[in-house]
Amino acid sequence: IRCVNAIDETKRPRFVEVVRALRAMQDKYPLPPSGGPVVPGYAGYAAIPEDPQGSGLSGLPSVPYMLELICADDIEVERLPPHKRRLHLFPSLDKASGRYTAPVGRQHQPDLFESWLSNEELRSCISRLAFEVSWIPSGDAKITARGNNPVTLNDQILTRNQPMSLSIGSEIGFPYSQTGELALFLQLRFAPATMDSACRNAAAVAPTAVLDFGEDNFSSGTWALRCTFVEGLNDEELSDLPSSVTEFKVERDAPLVIGRQHQAKELERLLSKASSCMSFISRAHVQLEVQNGALLATNISNNPVYVDKKPLSRGESRRLCPNQVISFARLDGSTHVLFISFEAILADQSAAKTKAVR
Repeated sequence: IRCVNAIDETKRPRFVEVVRALRAMQDKYPLPPSGGPVVPGYAGYAAIPEDPQGSGLSGLPSVPYMLELICADDIEVERLPPHKRRLHLFPSLDKASGRYTAPVGRQHQPDLFESWLSNEELRSCISRLAFEVSWIPSGDAKITARGNNPVTLNDQILTRNQPMSLSIGSEIGFPYSQTGELALFLQLRFAPATMDSACRNAAAVAPTAVLDFGEDNFSSGTWALRCTFVEGLNDEELSDLPSSVTEFKVERDAPLVIGRQHQAKELERLLSKASSCMSFISRAHVQLEVQNGALLATNISNNPVYVDKKPLSRGESRRLCPNQVISFARLDGSTHVLFISFEAILADQSAAKTKAVR
């Protein structure tokens, strides 16, 4: 917990301490043998009581629920791999209400919605934040429509910003229109999720993966940023671009600055279908450097930078772990919208590992 939540980096444990702690826990709490009984609590929901010292740790988000794809326009659901049919609801905690809330929408799960809806016009009928699912540790799940586009619950159109009770098996839909006969182009089912399945499929929802905690990984690896998302490009178009365009290596002895002045040709090619976004990338935007084997990112511009969808202010630095994502954002009204994202990787990791994360 200190690794993730200690704002003061000097209070975070050294990497070797983390490895030792994890290995000690693995020895003390081994996973059940294959086919054996699941240890109680592995797939359950655990809430951490509020920290009396006021450190801000009020709970450990779990993933008790997911949305299953029932049907989508112009695709055969059965042909999709299992992880592409499930949207796991990764929550954050609202301390005021005590409820865990997970957002769903085109901005929050772009990869899934693109795989479900090849028609861009239909995708645009799903709001960036279509709805939120919230709950408390004992249950009491609710759905709240947030976007301007209609959302249905059990064939009834939801009223925007009005929470409605959500039960296991409830069906959530996206209709072509909120007038006339109700016809859905995308339909999902609210279902329970086990921690095991959530971990296996987390890469479909967020850029995360199980890390290999070898003690020499950070010290011996070469860091790089790999582009994983660009506004206007689908997965196939992005994968067709050469690595010289989509990957930026960070040398051990020289900081790497990312910006229009330094990677003009690469950024122009990446943003070929969203050229207006170039104005939101500063001439010198982010500085990346290797310190003690770890990758440190610093925002050196007035434009926004996000690390795992958390803002990084001008002059602020943050250490990146493998598979964390750094993103650039544009303004849409008063809202920041991420338009390009890069995943931090150890460049000498096996292709199989880095491909699986993508």
